[in-house]
Amino acid sequence: HTGKLEGVNNKIKVIKRKSYGFHDLRYFTLKIYQAFSN
Repeated sequence: HTGKLEGVNNKIKVIKRKSYGFHDLRYFTLKIYQAFSN
């Protein structure tokens, strides 16, 4: 359970790093949804 949450946090951190420079929150949220849709 905690491991799954840890994975979620890591994914979000990676997305944050990738989307650095994109200050559009909608773009950021879209990327998060995209990451979890696979």
